Amino acid sequence: MRKYYLWVAFLIGLWAIPSFVLYSGISTYLSVRNDKLSQQSFLELSNQLESFSEKCSIQYYFQSKLSILFSDLNQSASKNTGNESPANISSKFLSDFPNGLIDVFIFDKGLNILNNRGNHNSDAARLILSKTLQKPGTVYSATFHEERIMQELLPHPGSAIKRLKYNKEKLISLGGQAKSSHGYLHPGENLGVFALINSNTVEADFFIKTAIQELSESRLSFGYLLQYGKSLKPENLTPEELKKAAEDFCSGHSEKFVLKNCLLLIKRLDNNSILFCTSVKVESHKIFLSIILLFYLTASVIFIKYSYNREILNSMPFFSIEYRFAGYFILTFGFFFAAAISVSYLFYIEEFENLLQKEYSETLNCLHKIDIGFEKFLEEKLVHYNKISENLDKVAVSLPNIKMILADSYAKCDFDNLFILASSAERISNSISLPCEMRKFLFRPLDEKRKQMESLLERESTPAKYQIDLYYSENLNPSNFAEYILFGKHPAVPEDTEKLISTFVYKTGAEALKDYDSARGFPVIAREKLSDLTIDGLFSEETTAFMRATRNKMNEFINIETNNEHWIYYYHIIPGPDKRAWYFVFLFHNLPTLEQQYLEHVFQNKPEYLLSGNLSAVSSFKRVQNFPDIFEYKKHSNLLTRLSEFKTKITEYQQTNGDNYYVSAIRCNFLKNYILLFKQPGRIFEKKIRNLEIILFISLFSLGVIGLFLALTMLKRIIQPFSQIFHEIKKLEGKDFNSKLTISSNNEFGQLAFSFNKAVKILEAMEISKVFQDNIFPSKPLLNGDFKFSGVNRMCHTLGGDYFDYFEITPNKTAVILGDVSGHGISAAVVVAMAKAAFLILVPKFHEQPSKVLEKINRLFFELLNKKKMMTCFLGILDSSTGKMLYSNAGQSYPLLINNNGVTMSRMPSNPLGIRIKATFSTNETDLSDCRFMLYSDGCVEAGNSNEGMFGYEMLLKTVSENRNLSGETLLRKIIEEVETFTGSKAFEDDLTLVLVEKSEE
Repeated sequence: MRKYYLWVAFLIGLWAIPSFVLYSGISTYLSVRNDKLSQQSFLELSNQLESFSEKCSIQYYFQSKLSILFSDLNQSASKNTGNESPANISSKFLSDFPNGLIDVFIFDKGLNILNNRGNHNSDAARLILSKTLQKPGTVYSATFHEERIMQELLPHPGSAIKRLKYNKEKLISLGGQAKSSHGYLHPGENLGVFALINSNTVEADFFIKTAIQELSESRLSFGYLLQYGKSLKPENLTPEELKKAAEDFCSGHSEKFVLKNCLLLIKRLDNNSILFCTSVKVESHKIFLSIILLFYLTASVIFIKYSYNREILNSMPFFSIEYRFAGYFILTFGFFFAAAISVSYLFYIEEFENLLQKEYSETLNCLHKIDIGFEKFLEEKLVHYNKISENLDKVAVSLPNIKMILADSYAKCDFDNLFILASSAERISNSISLPCEMRKFLFRPLDEKRKQMESLLERESTPAKYQIDLYYSENLNPSNFAEYILFGKHPAVPEDTEKLISTFVYKTGAEALKDYDSARGFPVIAREKLSDLTIDGLFSEETTAFMRATRNKMNEFINIETNNEHWIYYYHIIPGPDKRAWYFVFLFHNLPTLEQQYLEHVFQNKPEYLLSGNLSAVSSFKRVQNFPDIFEYKKHSNLLTRLSEFKTKITEYQQTNGDNYYVSAIRCNFLKNYILLFKQPGRIFEKKIRNLEIILFISLFSLGVIGLFLALTMLKRIIQPFSQIFHEIKKLEGKDFNSKLTISSNNEFGQLAFSFNKAVKILEAMEISKVFQDNIFPSKPLLNGDFKFSGVNRMCHTLGGDYFDYFEITPNKTAVILGDVSGHGISAAVVVAMAKAAFLILVPKFHEQPSKVLEKINRLFFELLNKKKMMTCFLGILDSSTGKMLYSNAGQSYPLLINNNGVTMSRMPSNPLGIRIKATFSTNETDLSDCRFMLYSDGCVEAGNSNEGMFGYEMLLKTVSENRNLSGETLLRKIIEEVETFTGSKAFEDDLTLVLVEKSEE
């Protein structure tokens, strides 16, 4: 069981843990990837929803249709065909719309209505056209009777005609909620079109439904929800989801929703309607993920099967070391590299977000700097006003000088309006309201003034009649204009608001003069008391109380808000020489005008930190200029609506006309009428991201190159040498001695290759010697006469030094030899070969003198081997006819004589061959007629066991004696078995050779 537990632990370590890491990595990757896909999808949804919202407007619906109508009319007029008369064309056009929705008047150059309308409406239309198509600069004026006629079509003719006059060829709002809410005027060379639309005659969702029908084939699904409960939900949205999303959106929590089956984006179209846009949720790389999982599962099955075969069954297929190395390298460096890629990707995502947030943070900080800068601008403005006050104090005794100083400041546009009240309650200034924005253009060419007026009308800032009269006047004298406006004798200004403001200032001035004198102990002069009811008609009770509480804030800026107007005012009491209050100077400044002056300065001298993008200052306030042009509000209306309603700042990614932008916007704290917006081109941020991507790519590429280099290096330096050694060893198993390793270095593998090549040579030589040595020994017993010769040899190494032989000399004589060369291996085998050759040559010549043979071989060995090798040797010559054997011994172990009485040892002291050149050897004779003769090498008696004991002569004699009745070859095997039993597991240290000469039993 322990093996199974170890195997399970092995799987957990090398398979389960990497599986968990892989699962976590893929999950994290998919989560991040899906978030990015959702962001991209939401960006696309936002662009589509923005485009869709534009199509939901009455302007979009009728603008193109009325333009086509105008084109058709003029084409028909140029062809001069009766069937296509203006009346027919207009009838066909009107037949497509519900009754009462649109009135269309077709007119010619003489402003005659050509489509047979009723006389009363025709008169009203012709009168409106005559007022509207007057030359620019002409002041609108109408009698009471004309007003009544025009009111047939326009509830408020004055303001509507002004807007139509400067917005030709556009469908515009006329400011009314009843009857004619929108108008369109397109005069042409021959015919013109004048249309009035009453949007109240159709259902509130008419234009939204029409836009949805146009997009019926879109892959997106659109819907809407109206304030009074009417709705059309997108196809893939349930009513519950629609209700929950609408509630979250209206509470300001979110506008983006990731639902189970789709993505949802919500946008407010107006105060009464909300738009929905959904798209199918995009999942990341499902096919890619499936391939990864399939590959991983397949690899896991193979891995588990391989592991089971190896660890449990102890059997596994053979894989070359290259494949095993590749597997191990993938498990080590491959997982590390994969982890590095995962970590790098996560780092990239995090760093991307950090860089993006840093960009947004830096941009928002810059926008806050601009916002705070307005406070400094006001401080500088206040310093300037205080200098004016100081100059006024210096000339208090001269009213003309006071007027001159104030007229000069007025000409420089230091303030919008002026009010001066004397201590006698006399109103010195008879100023009319002419804002700085208009004054800047008073003395410019008429074309420039016309463009400026169009700008004012575009912002729905409709000037008063007396302002337009003065604005388009061509007889202005710049030298005395300011003094004339401030102190001239103008007709009373008819506008009620101007009267009420004058009344309010008069009351405030009177109270301020009284407070000034009272605080200094002077008796208070009775002044005219104005009705508080008049004041309350213009200002709320709360505002009036605020004014009373701030009267003592002389020479400071005070902000007030009345009727959706933002004002900043400054008042100063000019004391006379008697220290009493002589004059009350009240300077009005419309706060948006000051903000415009500040922003003009900002856009003329854009801060360096904002040069990389597009700065915009935008406001939905109708009478406020937008920067850098008046149309900025329309460009960002959706973003500004969301910012105004729910948030103080917004940072988001936008795509406009194929270009990417990173947008930051704040709702200002100091510039109260503005929202600051900064659009930075995506290329700047994307360049930073590309730099990050390049760094990560280079890092991962370098890591991959390092890994590849390590793999190739290990393959070249370790795996290939091992593989080459393995293949060369396999060759050696087949006794192919042509194997040779390339020595490429002197490291361990170089030394190993050198040793291997050397060993191959030695093995080759040993193989050759072994073959030679195998041929030296007799291959079988020899019979000669009545005698049988048999022998056995057991080497302790591949090549041994023992040598035995028996061969016939004559038919009756046989030579028997046993020799033992010192040492083992090739050198000993070579000496044995020399000895055999010598015996084969010398024994036949001197078979009667065995000692003579030994003497000659001794001299040969001494001369050739120079005492480096020696050889013990026994040489016997047996005459099989007589049974007698002549023998001579050269240091060989004493032979044994075996008969029925026992075993005796024939002692013959002598010296080995090759020791002394003049060595002599004796010759003995023995009769073998009734006994056996056995020769043995010293490897038999010197064989040792693990207890350091030797087999010895006594045990040899005992073994031979106990088994003397055994046949010859059986006796030899029995002796070897006894020696092996004695040595046990210890290997033989010397060769063992036995030779037996006996009478044959055959």
